[in-house]
Amino acid sequence: MKKRLLASLFGIILSCALPCSAQFIGYTSSQSTAQSVFTNQSANAVSGTLSNIGQSSHFLTVCNSALNATVSLEASIDGTFASPITIGSANYGQTGLADSSCHTIQAGGYYPAVRARVKNYLTGSTTVFYTGIGGPIAPAPAGISTIGPSAPVVCDLPLLPGTISTGLATTSIATGFAGETIVVCGMTLSFSAAPTTGQIQFTGGTGVSCSSATFFWTLNVTATTPQTVFLGGGLAGGLFRLVPGQTLCIATTTITSSFILNATYAQISF
Repeated sequence: MKKRLLASLFGIILSCALPCSAQFIGYTSSQSTAQSVFTNQSANAVSGTLSNIGQSSHFLTVCNSALNATVSLEASIDGTFASPITIGSANYGQTGLADSSCHTIQAGGYYPAVRARVKNYLTGSTTVFYTGIGGPIAPAPAGISTIGPSAPVVCDLPLLPGTISTGLATTSIATGFAGETIVVCGMTLSFSAAPTTGQIQFTGGTGVSCSSATFFWTLNVTATTPQTVFLGGGLAGGLFRLVPGQTLCIATTTITSSFILNATYAQISF
């Protein structure tokens, strides 16, 4: 009897001491994967197919040492990579200064197979590490263009070809790379004196003289043209873009005065 009374009193005390709270149902987390892709890679290369756990967010951590090359993340819908899809890409060292920093390339979407690639290699080396996670939210592009959804173009490269002479034959001012598109965002032309009637032409083609050239931008110049001309600037899709792989060239007719060209551009894979 005494034991039953003590047990009842203990139960009452315990029930009064326990606070009321929501029921804990455990932790959940998205499955992830990580693996080394390249270590001190110093040539063009393609990795093997990366681990597939159903991840929809993809990240390449790229650490460079005096690198001048392109690092890309590619996808395949059938696992063969017969027609690889570039889902993330970055160019390093193509401003003339080799890159020796660490960066992240980010891409989103589920694909049956993904792999990494080093291309357009010139100098240096890179170490690349891949991570992916099967989260419900993947990185997504913020814009759309004629080639599909894409992030806004950010022109982070300066184009400083110096003084452009009058009557200049077609000459390259930004080298093209296979699979990469040159996008020009804005330009400033600063004439040394009042020009006469003529044209300034921007073309895309192959080689230093842009053979088989395609015309992308032509500016008519007259004696009343201001000595400083601004073109573009702040355009989400750029002022104009070349065909992938083409080199950017400039040519002038006889406009009697030289000018300085300053421009901003990007060179990316879509």
